[in-house]
Amino acid sequence: MKNVFFIGNSLIGTSSIPEQTAKLFADNGDAFSVSKCKKDGYRLSDHEADFCKGEFENELSSADIVVVQEFGTEYYTTRASVEKIIARVKPDAEIYFLLTEWDVTRNRINELRGLNVKFIPAGYVHEHIVNKNILDYDDLHLPEDYHPNYFYGTISAATVYTCITGDLPKVCDDDIKALADIIKKEVETEKTLKSVLVVGGGGREHTIIRSLIESRRTGLIYAAPGNGGTELDFVENVNIKATDVDGVVKFAKEKAIDFVVVAPDDPLMLGMVDALEKEGIKAFGPHQNAAIIEGSKVFSKQLMKKYGIPTANFEVFDDYEKACEYVKNHGAPIVVKADGLALGKGVVVAQTVEEAIDALTEIMCDKVFGESGAQVVIEDCLTGREISVLAFTDGKTLRPMVSAQDHKRAYDGNKGPNTGGMGTFAPSPIYTPAVAEECMKNIFIPTVNAMKAEGRTFKGVLYFGLMLTENGVNVIEYNARFGDPETQVVLPLLDGDLFEIMEAVVDERLDEVEINWLDAAAVCVVIASGGYPKSYAKGYDITFDEGITSTVYHAGTAIKDGMLVTSGGRVLGVTAVNATLKEAAADAYEDVKKIHFKDSFCRSDIAKGL
Repeated sequence: MKNVFFIGNSLIGTSSIPEQTAKLFADNGDAFSVSKCKKDGYRLSDHEADFCKGEFENELSSADIVVVQEFGTEYYTTRASVEKIIARVKPDAEIYFLLTEWDVTRNRINELRGLNVKFIPAGYVHEHIVNKNILDYDDLHLPEDYHPNYFYGTISAATVYTCITGDLPKVCDDDIKALADIIKKEVETEKTLKSVLVVGGGGREHTIIRSLIESRRTGLIYAAPGNGGTELDFVENVNIKATDVDGVVKFAKEKAIDFVVVAPDDPLMLGMVDALEKEGIKAFGPHQNAAIIEGSKVFSKQLMKKYGIPTANFEVFDDYEKACEYVKNHGAPIVVKADGLALGKGVVVAQTVEEAIDALTEIMCDKVFGESGAQVVIEDCLTGREISVLAFTDGKTLRPMVSAQDHKRAYDGNKGPNTGGMGTFAPSPIYTPAVAEECMKNIFIPTVNAMKAEGRTFKGVLYFGLMLTENGVNVIEYNARFGDPETQVVLPLLDGDLFEIMEAVVDERLDEVEINWLDAAAVCVVIASGGYPKSYAKGYDITFDEGITSTVYHAGTAIKDGMLVTSGGRVLGVTAVNATLKEAAADAYEDVKKIHFKDSFCRSDIAKGL
């Protein structure tokens, strides 16, 4: 006879999960004895002091199985409480955490990472019932002494039973039998949650991690190196640089990581995805030979020219004097681009010949971007409105995301130096259905097909930097990954499971996955360190006032001596979602006022004046 001891709430009357579980054990002839804490309605979080004094000592020391029930954030059970339980049980005792509220489940799993705890996914079973109208509550077979939580407790008990015994109860109510497949599927899913490592440490990576945390399929999540925000989200930060290919592969092997998301451009160009796959580890992102679409402006421009994809006329130079001569003959305005990666700052839109020559001098002679400036692309300066469109692709199927527009210049009115991005919004009002159709026909599909024809099949996220001109849409640039800060407004509008989409891309079955987007708008305002994008100080304390409703994505933050401090140029991205861009922008800026650190600044015109 195994002793099962319950700690938690919802322990009263016919809705009691322990009593319902005990009934299932008895009806099915299983050798389990179920008991509950002595106080009805006991909530561990309400009695932390009593528990620390040793309450339940006898019950815990004799229990073979302990079930700790969580019911929403109001009755939050701390990690410390669970650790105390682990310290008091027998060495071979099993501890289960009963998750009855699906909206807090993912964060709880991450917070309790590393503990010898199994999870009972009752909340996900309830989610199926409510969201998919699988059963009509009015048609349930309820007893005469029906309690409002009876069905809730019955389903939870059946899920508990299935987790503990490894099988569905054979003797049970008809209502349980109707949900047998769902219960079994959720229990099996819980046993096979995927551990994920996200490579990178910026706002893009924090946004990706926030989306992955919400996935039903993910378990433990790691970040390399991560930032202060990922640490606060109970993600395990790993002290490995994003460009350390060998270090990432070694860690993934040691931890038996199921899935790696390579988010930044540098490790993609270094072949990190290739290295991981060589070791049998699934990785999301393009191979090295496909990442060149971003890693070399020369390659991407020549690709577009070869396959008739609309872009500005251009010339390529590796000789400084010849490049200067071309600029003088061509005149301004003109665009100068460093060939290789340059942290999003390798493009200069020169309004005068002198400005263009200065850019060539910095890139080719002063080598401000190192070998990335060994070659340059000089192209005609197009005029029009810029749009960003990210798309998932497995090399065969392409699924565009919601469009976005970003603000690259440091100061209001699109003035000042170029940055990695000071804010963004989605969707773009100028990306009409007609424009989307034109892009799909003339740019998106031709690009995927061109890469495949070149023997460089692209799998991952392909970023299209576009300009809507009077002669149609032209490609300004490609990126081989999620944009930053575009990701901070696109993913919050995703109505689906990001992990399932990513896994489908890797497995080349993107056509099987349903991807939907919320009918809403998102605005992200970046708060930066004073002096960015040039020199700036680090290590300033960051504080938050109460009442922030926007989502705050961390970029340049770290935890130092228990305090959140600045550690980069772009520090935070404040993203608000609302029905319209105007409302979302107002919400974001209202919350920006509630965030403080020394010498902070942001643009005041993100998504305004549209």
